[in-house]
Amino acid sequence: MKKIIPLLFTLCLLAGCANIDRFSMSVHEKLPAQIDTALIDTNDTALNVFSNGNGTYYIVYDTNKDIPDAPATKQDGNNMTINMIEGDELRNVTRHMFKFESTMTFETIDFEVNGKPTKYTIITY
Repeated sequence: MKKIIPLLFTLCLLAGCANIDRFSMSVHEKLPAQIDTALIDTNDTALNVFSNGNGTYYIVYDTNKDIPDAPATKQDGNNMTINMIEGDELRNVTRHMFKFESTMTFETIDFEVNGKPTKYTIITY
């Protein structure tokens, strides 16, 4: 009996670990049609975030800088910071697309470019 209680306690802890909220960030090659038609190609830089309200976000960043990797993410409780790391300057404004998925509900999602807070537009579709 003495061995069963610690075993049950350990199993309960392991079961709780399986329910951890998760999120992922990936480079995305193609946007859903409803987002793609909403975007207008311009020669301006802009950061737009599209949310479906179910934990999926498409981040569209038009810039004249290279974005070599998926943005870095930093979670602080119910807050998320997404940092776009810019690389070398490009000849033209280029569209970079990323997909962020989460099982969590965040109170705030902030965006930074090279570690500095930046403005963005969030659009629910």
